[in-house]
Amino acid sequence: MRLFSRPKKNGAWLAIVPQRDGIAAASVAAPTIGSAADALPTVTVATFFPGSVDADAMERAGKELHGADYRCSTVLAGGDYQLISAEAPNVPRDELKTAMRWKLKDILDFPVDDATFDVLDIPLDPNAAARPQQSVFAVAARNGIVRARQQLFAEARVRLGAIDVPEMAQRNVSAMLERDGRGVAVLSFGEDGGLLTVSWRGELYLSRRIDVTLAQLLEPDHERKHLAYDKITLELQRSLDHFERQFSFISVARLVLAPTGATGLDEYLSSNLYTRVETLDLATLFDLSRVPELAGAALQQRFFVALGAALRGNEAATPATHTRALQQINLFNELFEEQTQRFTARTMAIGAGALVLGLAGVGVYNSMRLADLQREAAAGAARLDKAQKRLASVNAEFAPRRQDPKLDGELADANAQLDALHRVSDTIKGGDLGNTQGYAEYFRALARQRVEGLWLTGVSVGGAGRDIGVRGRTLDPALVPGFLGRLRNEQVMQGVPVGSLQIGEAAAIKVAGKEGTVAAPYVEFSLASTPQGKPGAQP
Repeated sequence: MRLFSRPKKNGAWLAIVPQRDGIAAASVAAPTIGSAADALPTVTVATFFPGSVDADAMERAGKELHGADYRCSTVLAGGDYQLISAEAPNVPRDELKTAMRWKLKDILDFPVDDATFDVLDIPLDPNAAARPQQSVFAVAARNGIVRARQQLFAEARVRLGAIDVPEMAQRNVSAMLERDGRGVAVLSFGEDGGLLTVSWRGELYLSRRIDVTLAQLLEPDHERKHLAYDKITLELQRSLDHFERQFSFISVARLVLAPTGATGLDEYLSSNLYTRVETLDLATLFDLSRVPELAGAALQQRFFVALGAALRGNEAATPATHTRALQQINLFNELFEEQTQRFTARTMAIGAGALVLGLAGVGVYNSMRLADLQREAAAGAARLDKAQKRLASVNAEFAPRRQDPKLDGELADANAQLDALHRVSDTIKGGDLGNTQGYAEYFRALARQRVEGLWLTGVSVGGAGRDIGVRGRTLDPALVPGFLGRLRNEQVMQGVPVGSLQIGEAAAIKVAGKEGTVAAPYVEFSLASTPQGKPGAQP
């Protein structure tokens, strides 16, 4: 918030444009009421401040030009932003910027959350039978670039109101060139290269960058200069052909070359393009009587963008055939604005007086508060002394009792008995006294495992149920793993480890009526939770 700021003396814009070798500033005044119908807008300021572009240089420019009397704008360089043509989301106008933020997420080459952007309509064909899809230009710049530009002006104490781009400044000039309701193409060159725009009815329809700088146009070497001319011609042919296909309802009457100071380009383009080519003299658009030095093409080139930006909102400079105010973009971001306050000598004196009165009041209040605190401290000290005397009296009346040795002994015996009971309980719970639940469940589990061709010959359970042994015989050794798996599914057997599993041939047996022994028709196996010897050791 700016408090006590001086009111502006006029509504004209002062465009302050940083360049590589200094600062160009320009302002344009619209024809006054009662002027002739063919009166031209007057260039009131066209000043160049050579040197580095920093806060000191910007502050000097603002002071010399009385920047506080104007609405101030600036223009970003060509590489500081992106201008993108895209289909407009089908949303109400007041929701367009919010909807475009989602669309730009997939278009920009940097995160949209790091972008400051504005949106510009591309008007449709008013005579189209069917309404085509609305398109827009989105102009987006990184927050860091916008913040740095605003900070430069804030440090220079120049109040900035708008951040523009060269396309819109050139469109403002192009709108002044339109005649007979036909479109105009304008081609300019500067430090960032060439810029082609096409406008109709004061609105921007096409923008193309051409990678040829002003320095290349001014190249003294004839061959290299003509290589640049060839490149420009090719880009113009492609761009104008594309424009004619996309916007067939617009007839481009001519191609206007902005001032450059270069020679021969207009003749070269005229011989290679089907569009009429003209070279612009700013004296045909502006009254230069207050800045006669702008008669030369070189200075007109330097101030071309600044003058176009200064036409912002100057509707009196555009033809009456335009049916609505020209659209403008503004990348100025309120979030980055440095809050400043400006005070007059009178308001500073009033503030100083208020500060003195305030300090005096605070002093009186503190004195009164100090007296109250001193009284409270004295009363608190009296209460503390009374409480200490009462405590001494109580201690004397109720002396502490001596400890009884007999009670201490009884307490020690009780604690010892309690510890003993805890140890007995832990022993029982740990199973050191054996299985307190009995062994019946183990035998029930074994009895449920009936496997044809397999029988048990011995079972042993000990160690609180942790040491289990099973011996048996089977006609088929392959039955043993299945028996073991089914047995381990029993709840009482779960968690019992298998220490050993042995399967071996049984000892030879005697058969009645035959002499000697024969091999047993079965094999013996033993299963134990702890390791043991070969099966068959015990029948």
